[in-house]
Amino acid sequence: MIAVAYAVAPHWVLPSPETVRLSCPAGGLMTCDYLQLDAGDVPEAARDRHALLIPLPARPVALKLHLAGRSADLELMPGMMALAAAGAGVHWRVERQMRAILIQIEPAVLSDFVEGQMHGALAEERLDGRPLLHDPELCGIAQQMARVIAGQQIGADVVLAALASVFMVVWTRNHGLVRRRLAGPTARLSSPQLRRLEAYVEANLS
Repeated sequence: MIAVAYAVAPHWVLPSPETVRLSCPAGGLMTCDYLQLDAGDVPEAARDRHALLIPLPARPVALKLHLAGRSADLELMPGMMALAAAGAGVHWRVERQMRAILIQIEPAVLSDFVEGQMHGALAEERLDGRPLLHDPELCGIAQQMARVIAGQQIGADVVLAALASVFMVVWTRNHGLVRRRLAGPTARLSSPQLRRLEAYVEANLS
């Protein structure tokens, strides 16, 4: 279950650069910072986690990306988000004030979720080299998460836990991060099982 530590009033408009952090204990899926950013550097995500930066509300956002000593000017259009794969060492900078959600997911948690909940295998190679993702559906889920945080309603932790699962499913499904596992060899009946089956068929179906 997601534990929520509220640091702002329950309104969409945040008066100062305060942060709401959703901290996930053992068994959780993600951490999520709800940010009011001034022009400047975005708080760095943990280097060992996948990070997604989703602007709120959706509007064009100028974003500067720094990676391995190089930089690039990007524009996040409505329905888009920035992605930094774990270990990439990406750093973001925004050119004006904005509200955003910064979602961080541990690679092991993502892999376990894909295997345990989606019965597939994670296509890790598809996480690299994709600084921007276009996915209005996923952005909409992030906006729902922000509304839940800001509203501070009873049961918010339950709703956020459900939305976190939906976010994971939609992200991995929509962006080809799940490989279907090949079916294993068909299980064979043991000799005693086969004899009991033959006896049942003879007694009931002859």
